[in-house]
Amino acid sequence: MADVGKNRLEGMKMIKSVAAALALGALAACVHITVNEAQGARPTGGADSCDAGLYGYLLGQDEASIDRRRLPKSFRIVCAECMVTQDFRPDRLSIHLGADKKVGSVRCG
Repeated sequence: MADVGKNRLEGMKMIKSVAAALALGALAACVHITVNEAQGARPTGGADSCDAGLYGYLLGQDEASIDRRRLPKSFRIVCAECMVTQDFRPDRLSIHLGADKKVGSVRCG
């Protein structure tokens, strides 16, 4: 009879441990991680920037009408359904196309 009580007590301890671990896991899932996107977090000009502001005239243009000779040495054209690397290169101009194949945004990276 003592063994039954001991097993029951160990089972209750295990349930409490599992419940505590689940509670901690749920609490950790609620933690908000902030990415440093504050003003000045990325370069806005100079040798380490692609000077995306100079290419604002591309907005709304069809991909076919982009004159690649006028683009900087380091650029990429990203279509809406294309997979791209997530590496941030401040000197690279990224031209993002919408589903309609028109330029939707131009930014460094």
